[in-house]
Amino acid sequence: MKHNNLKRCALLVLTALFSILQMYALHASDTWKYKTTLNVSPSGKGTVYMDYNDNNTDNSSNTTTTSMSYTATVNSSNNTTSVTLNATPIDGWRFLRWEDGAGNVISSTSSSPTTLLTYDKTNVNPSRQTALWGIIYWYEYPEKNFSFTAFFKENGSVIAKVKDGQEAYGSAVISEEHFDVGDEIHLVASNINGSEMIGWSFDHWEVNGVNVSEKPEITVTVPDEVVTYVAVFTKADSENYYFIRNKATGRYLKLVGTADYTSNHQEGDDLQGSFNGSFEMRDEVAAVSDPGCVFIISGTRNGSSLKNASIITQNKSVGIRGGSVVVKKGLNVRPMGDGTYSISFINEEKKNGQTVEIDFFFRDHNGTADLSPINGTSTEWELRALTRANLDKWAFGAGPNSLVKRGDKYYTTLYTTFPYELQSGKAYYINHQSIMQFGEGEDASYKVKCFEITDGKVPAMTPVIIECDSDDPFVNKLLPLPMNSEITAVEDNLMRGQIKLLNGEKAGDGNIYVLSIGKNTGVGFYKLKTGINIPDNKAYANLTLEAQNALSRVTYIFEGEDEGQPTNILETVNLPEDLTGLPIYDLQGRRVSNPQHGVYIVNGKKFVIK
Repeated sequence: MKHNNLKRCALLVLTALFSILQMYALHASDTWKYKTTLNVSPSGKGTVYMDYNDNNTDNSSNTTTTSMSYTATVNSSNNTTSVTLNATPIDGWRFLRWEDGAGNVISSTSSSPTTLLTYDKTNVNPSRQTALWGIIYWYEYPEKNFSFTAFFKENGSVIAKVKDGQEAYGSAVISEEHFDVGDEIHLVASNINGSEMIGWSFDHWEVNGVNVSEKPEITVTVPDEVVTYVAVFTKADSENYYFIRNKATGRYLKLVGTADYTSNHQEGDDLQGSFNGSFEMRDEVAAVSDPGCVFIISGTRNGSSLKNASIITQNKSVGIRGGSVVVKKGLNVRPMGDGTYSISFINEEKKNGQTVEIDFFFRDHNGTADLSPINGTSTEWELRALTRANLDKWAFGAGPNSLVKRGDKYYTTLYTTFPYELQSGKAYYINHQSIMQFGEGEDASYKVKCFEITDGKVPAMTPVIIECDSDDPFVNKLLPLPMNSEITAVEDNLMRGQIKLLNGEKAGDGNIYVLSIGKNTGVGFYKLKTGINIPDNKAYANLTLEAQNALSRVTYIFEGEDEGQPTNILETVNLPEDLTGLPIYDLQGRRVSNPQHGVYIVNGKKFVIK
């Protein structure tokens, strides 16, 4: 009896102990099973393989096959793992994209790293697995299936590639996925982000070593035979020219002065910087014809960035190069990964009694160029390279006043610190051989013949008259040329030019003649009213009294025009810019938007267009 009681007690103790062990059973990591299948479409046109990236995976594969299916068992508390997908086309075919089982495009890169696989436990009933009489247990979830398909496309007969050895500077792609013989397809060449800052730019496409196009985007017809289009990039002997355009606002940076960076002021909790009006922002229409918006960017290569850099325009340097300095230290120009750049410099500031180094970024602040320590959307800049390859997308151009017109041609003057080549229109200059005399003595009269620069290449610092086909600078394109270009100099030019920034110093004084339009005689050089400033980058003539007396009997003609008897054109005028935007009326008092030949009223005065 006593023995039975002992057995009963022992059983009760063991039962209680087992119950306690069950209450405090150890919960091991749950098991999540992933099955990943890779497919090829069309079948046999490529090979694929995968690698699971979780350290707890049971298996992985780096064996290339045309189709595969692998299962990974993962012990993980976050029920996720990842897989790297890899695809290789067979000869004559190219990889297009990876799609998941639902048809969603997950990557356009043949090697797609870290594709995340997530086990959704919603509405899933796992099975409980136990060991050691239930002391240790875990949940095992049903297998979760994932499917990915690598899509390939036959190359057709066109291959696009970058010239061997230039892969770090540019890319060449075919923008279409599907094309057959006879189809038109588009080839696009573009810079690798940052390479344009060190002078690399697209030069041309070539086939079998022959230049076939100098445009980065071309359309070609797929032929029967295999043709390889090679995108060739080149590094300029000198720096490229750029527009510096703010991505967020579309406005362009312009240098208008050389005042140094000044002390900061507070804006909220952030220190801000000022250039004392040395920079302005221009809208696109004004910027494309403004040499003050054309910059050279120079500096020391630092990875994909430039350090100790300068931006240079109008022979003024912003940075450490040159004699005019706006920033005491060099600039940093850095790619931001989306085709834009930040432009900044490091400045020492006092903050909370301590000297700290702050990176200040150029920004467009509501139409004003200033500096901010915050690198945001307003500090993202596009560097629009002014190269031959980009002429179809953007370009520097001549912007004549719409009133300075004769027949179907428009006229303006230009004076730049860089050489350039006209893409349309003509450039003229005047020298002593230009003067043609008619008659003798006091009855003598004169014509001034404007000579054409026949090759259309204008040297730097050369004032010229430009004849344009339009008053739209987007039409009158001018291509800036390297400073070391071999260009024939213009000798004995009677015209002058000025760049003072902010239209400074040079003003009408009774001896200054400018290109304008007379009330009675049309386009010509006329005496500028005293006190009116000559705009930067415009040409003028500073004439002696003797020359002015001769001008009372002078007309101007352009090379190739009729050289018949001249008429008197001496008049005193405002610059044509002063008439821009003023309403024009005919003699009946009706407003005229596009005046032709005739007499008109402008600003209360008669105005004759012949």
